[in-house]
Amino acid sequence: MVPVNLILFTFTSLGFAAEPLPTAVGKFSMVPDRLEVHEKVTFDVVYVVGPGGLAEGDAVKVDDPIFHGMRWAKEGYLQTDPAACTPFAAPNAPASAGLVTAKTSAATAEIELVRDIETANLFMPGGTTVYVTSGSLAQGDTITFTFGDTTDNPDCGLQTLTRAMRELDLRVHEKLAGSPLTEVRGPKFEFVTTRLPRILLVSVPSQALVGVPFTVTVAALDNFGNNTPMFTDTVTIAGQSYTFSPADQGVWSFEVTLTEPGVTRLEAVTSKGGSWFSNPVEVSTSAPQLSIYWGDLHTHHGHHYTDETGQLIDLNHEYARDVVGLQVGCETQKPEPDVIEGEALWAHMQTVCDEWTEEGRYVAMLGFEWMGEVNSPGQEGHHNVYYDRCDGPQVDSATTGLTGSDLSLWAFIAETEATIGARSFSVPHASSYTGFNWRDRDDSYRPIAEIYSVWGDSSIQNAKGSGVYDGLAAGNRMGFIAASDNHEGFLGNPFNFKNAKSGLNAFVATDLSREGIYDSLTSRSTYATTGIRPILRFGAEDGGAVPMGAEYVGDTPTFSWSYSAELSITTVELLAISVEGGGTMTKLATWSPGTADASGSFTWSDWDKDTTMAVWLHVYESNREEAWSSPIWVTADCGGANVYDVAGRCGSGTDSGGADSGSDSASDSGSDSSSDSASDSDSEHDSEGAADSGAGGGDGKSESCGGCATSGGGGALGLTTLGVLLLTRRRRRAVVGYVAGHLVERGSPAGANDRI
Repeated sequence: MVPVNLILFTFTSLGFAAEPLPTAVGKFSMVPDRLEVHEKVTFDVVYVVGPGGLAEGDAVKVDDPIFHGMRWAKEGYLQTDPAACTPFAAPNAPASAGLVTAKTSAATAEIELVRDIETANLFMPGGTTVYVTSGSLAQGDTITFTFGDTTDNPDCGLQTLTRAMRELDLRVHEKLAGSPLTEVRGPKFEFVTTRLPRILLVSVPSQALVGVPFTVTVAALDNFGNNTPMFTDTVTIAGQSYTFSPADQGVWSFEVTLTEPGVTRLEAVTSKGGSWFSNPVEVSTSAPQLSIYWGDLHTHHGHHYTDETGQLIDLNHEYARDVVGLQVGCETQKPEPDVIEGEALWAHMQTVCDEWTEEGRYVAMLGFEWMGEVNSPGQEGHHNVYYDRCDGPQVDSATTGLTGSDLSLWAFIAETEATIGARSFSVPHASSYTGFNWRDRDDSYRPIAEIYSVWGDSSIQNAKGSGVYDGLAAGNRMGFIAASDNHEGFLGNPFNFKNAKSGLNAFVATDLSREGIYDSLTSRSTYATTGIRPILRFGAEDGGAVPMGAEYVGDTPTFSWSYSAELSITTVELLAISVEGGGTMTKLATWSPGTADASGSFTWSDWDKDTTMAVWLHVYESNREEAWSSPIWVTADCGGANVYDVAGRCGSGTDSGGADSGSDSASDSGSDSSSDSASDSDSEHDSEGAADSGAGGGDGKSESCGGCATSGGGGALGLTTLGVLLLTRRRRRAVVGYVAGHLVERGSPAGANDRI
């Protein structure tokens, strides 16, 4: 029997109805039906009375639009007092108050306008209802709702969102002849941008093969990140030219073939003299064993619709894949009661996960945000939960406590796997801003931490002890990811208006599949950026090759890296922190290349073997962007779980399951690159270079190191060993404990209003 809290949801709520809505008796229209983004607007919704007329007690209603669980009051909300209107508001400032009014053409009737809600609370549905309070309306009479009525006050316009969206449904209702209020088919509308582009975003895959074409996406984006039809220049790239038309909506894709190996950045030149460069692409003569893919795993809200062919169009994933050129995306929905119509929205997320995944091109992941207590004793913070499949369940925010209870998040994760076989794990995010408790450690349930998002840098140790580096110091083995966490939908939007730039994440994986991306995350084979797409490799050599994300038994480690920037590299720092004895952090080495492509290495000859250390790379580019590798842990403890024994220092040469991942060498992520020196900007790279971004790290639930995987002594891991390690990595951890199902009561935990 499936536990109650694991029942999968189906479409039942308004806006997600499986059956078509009935046609209205009267007729609704919206004028105008194209609204400019981020403006104070005025529009009318006109209801023309149908056969039978309207009598006293009858009513018509217009709902406030809902965008994946959020009412449109994020930027502007409606109320009924013209004196209470407020001026235009900047993005993420308190929402602007607008005015809604109504009138009728019927001289023999009186009407009353009622608002369901007159606050800017985003997560409560709202609408405007007009009741006939006396008299009647005949067929052909009208009721006109004016949204953003500025007749008495110029500040009373309704402020719109910053995001352009098409095929929006205006949800409307009729209440006729004593019947209940019934939703009927309403008009469609859209948000549009007529702004000129701020940037050309030129997106390319991080890796390509000599002589094999790949896609280059050029997107003209306005200052909110919307692709804009106002761009009509001619763009030339790699010898190809194309003239944009308004029908292109500011996006065009080129097929480009490169014939020389090395790292390059493609230049897009406009007919007006503008010049924009792509992220670096590494061209190789043979297919990589491990590839770099880019994605955004954390955003909220947005819009979807079904087109005339029955195809599900999800604008968030469409934007990620087709506009900004990402390969991985996930909209991490918050469960009810923290979003509107959460159960139906979750069913939609499950459908999107399946329908929008095209392995080798784009992977849509399934995930949700669990919100524990924040900024209070026990501060568990917020976690995103990600699945390895598309049918996992949610648990709502009434679940409190990360561990120690049969209603805890990690117990829910274990129960879900035991019950329906869906694997998942949790990722803390914005920990420096919500507060976090790192004392409960389980690396299988928390292999990754979100180190950066629009909320800012969550890395640095702080007084609350809630930074990601505090988590490392507490002993947690966590790789690093970054994400946008924007609340406008549109995965991978390079612009935001919160606290900081938008984040992106690199997945170093065997292939672009859900399994490959999931393995990348659980093995800590990831790196994080503030929105750029550099090529970063980080590894170690110590009697054998050690990939990024791994913990291994060391002696005299040499840490090596290579980096190809979008512009140029200002500073590279090699950082380390002890996971015991107070969590002391130190800077092992610093490089200042001043070039676009560079590499370096550092031998830690005086490492204190009594102290396990986490070591990682932090890179600063000249455009004020940053990147973080996931750590490598070096230890002398042969008894630790998940320890990778590259040099056979623990005495046994067989794999007990402790090594979850690896790569064929510390210098190769599967392609022919890694420059020869920290100051070398030559794009011709040596395949014997030092650093590796390959899959690494353990899954947290295997045996101790007595018998961990070895490389048989000194050299790079061979291909056979690589295959064994990848298969080992895909073995599922043993579920620790089985928890019976429980009905989780809905409620709002402390700090739920900190909606990060």
